[in-house]
Amino acid sequence: MGSAEPVVDAAPGHPQHSAGEIGALRLWGRLCGVLTARAILALILGMTFWAVAPLVLGWTTTTVMTGSMQPAIAPGDLVVSRPASTGDLQSGHVLLGRDPDHPGRLRLHRIVRRDGNGFVTKGDANPDPDSSLLDSSAVIGVGCIRVPYVGTPILLASVGDFGRLIPLVAAVGLVVWLSLTPAVRPTQREEGPTSTTHSHPPGRKAGGRVPVDGFSRRIRARSECRRHRRLLETSGIALTLALIALPGAAFAEPFSASVRSSGSFSAATARPPDALSCRNNADGTATVSWSYTGQRPLDFDVLVDGRGSLARVGSDTREFVIKPSSPFSFGRTSVIRIRTNLTRDWTAGTAMSVNVTTTTLLWFGVARCT
Repeated sequence: MGSAEPVVDAAPGHPQHSAGEIGALRLWGRLCGVLTARAILALILGMTFWAVAPLVLGWTTTTVMTGSMQPAIAPGDLVVSRPASTGDLQSGHVLLGRDPDHPGRLRLHRIVRRDGNGFVTKGDANPDPDSSLLDSSAVIGVGCIRVPYVGTPILLASVGDFGRLIPLVAAVGLVVWLSLTPAVRPTQREEGPTSTTHSHPPGRKAGGRVPVDGFSRRIRARSECRRHRRLLETSGIALTLALIALPGAAFAEPFSASVRSSGSFSAATARPPDALSCRNNADGTATVSWSYTGQRPLDFDVLVDGRGSLARVGSDTREFVIKPSSPFSFGRTSVIRIRTNLTRDWTAGTAMSVNVTTTTLLWFGVARCT
């Protein structure tokens, strides 16, 4: 008579997951993976946009290769510089110009003062000003936008660090491949995440009630599944578009703050900090502590690997919390030292140091004293 066979549980009291439920779980897993990849790709594209778009205006984009401007600008950052007349430049501006000490290279340092027809410049992490003046004719522009991390592949390739470059390129390639993968496969588009293959009596429409051993089971209509799928896809598109727009505000960071001028002072001796120590915290950070017995300083610099300043802290500060901050770091150990700054040009660093190892993945990770 064409009647449908009833569908019953094999063992009452032991619920089984139907094929539709398993398919729904797979669909959600696939959807989350694809949307995550698209979000990461949107973040990368959004940051790259801020580095490339200003070129249309005749501005200059450069890759930072050293840590002389840390913590304001780190190696691997892209800096966008706009043209500026020398008359508008003043102390504290980050100046981009042709380096007189290294023909063919560019210098990106902060202006300390004007000297005749040139500028005295200094890297924020350097103890002394640059040995040569930057002539007005060598000025290219003044830094106005910092785009972090985007230049990292260029930096790694230039120094031949292929051990880090290859995994980074592979990770980006994987993200691109996943982002191009359809969030819903064709079979799922037709059947929906919870469709089943139960038969039903002639004349009975899908979505009606089919009697099974005195009970009724509601079968979701195919049109309802399609509406559900369209809602998921629309939400995914909206999320991706939002993430493309957000990186502009989140990562294109302008920087034009001036350095503090050196105050007057009487004869004094710059003393380095002492009793440097490190302790691990329960939240995955590490705290570096020190003591100081000399004349009240202007501030302290937290130095990393002797190349650049991780942070500049106040004169009354005696500890600093180190948090994982890079997108990728697999067991990297850094040497931390503290430098006393009586003035911007009068400093004293300590020979003592502590080691901190960081492990991060997409900015999530831990920092540990080692």
